[in-house]
Amino acid sequence: MLRRHFKFANVISLVALFVALGGGAYAVTMAPPDSVDSAAIIDGQVNRPDVANGSVDSGAILNEGVKRHDVANQAITGAQVKDGSLTGQQVDGSLTGANVESGSLTPADTSSIVASPNSGDSVSSGDQYQQVVYPLSDASWTQQANELDLVTGRVTYTLPAQCDGANMGTDGLVAVSVDGQGYGQPMRLQEGQTSNVLTASALNLPTPGTATPHTITAKVYDVCSGGGQDVTVNSVDLQVFALR
Repeated sequence: MLRRHFKFANVISLVALFVALGGGAYAVTMAPPDSVDSAAIIDGQVNRPDVANGSVDSGAILNEGVKRHDVANQAITGAQVKDGSLTGQQVDGSLTGANVESGSLTPADTSSIVASPNSGDSVSSGDQYQQVVYPLSDASWTQQANELDLVTGRVTYTLPAQCDGANMGTDGLVAVSVDGQGYGQPMRLQEGQTSNVLTASALNLPTPGTATPHTITAKVYDVCSGGGQDVTVNSVDLQVFALR
């Protein structure tokens, strides 16, 4: 007849038996190192807690496999972005004027260049106030509807050693026209200098209602009354910026 109560020795024996059986079962279910590959894992069963910190590098990630929702908010700063790699298509309207450094933007940052009228030919002026055409390449473009176009650039030149009748501190001028119509004041070829800049504020084309083709031309002339006192334009480099 079994006794009603276990002795202490009986309890210890049973505990030892359970531990032995449990340890044996554990040893059977443990896999040897490097014996489990991706084919042995059910799809979707490896989760974030199963991956050690720093164990996954870029070489283990499929190209274009990381999407916006995979990146934590504020996890990427300017230090992680390659210079010049972002365009307007990557910015979703989250930037405001407060994010832009004062004075850091140029026309090239807020617009696109649609034409670059230029030439490296040397052309001399004729008689006093006689305008001589300065031929330009890449001088035609189409201004789109509701687009503001600005023209800027630089002219290099050589002035005569003497200029009789010069006034207003200039020996000659370069007039820039669009479709035969002058815009703004001609560029003054200043005495004591060899170049001058046409600023964007000096020549801008109002926004048209429909797409409008344009051609830009340049003419050079001097204000010298003496014979042979010509102004020579050595190069013209203009850029037409479109603000859309």
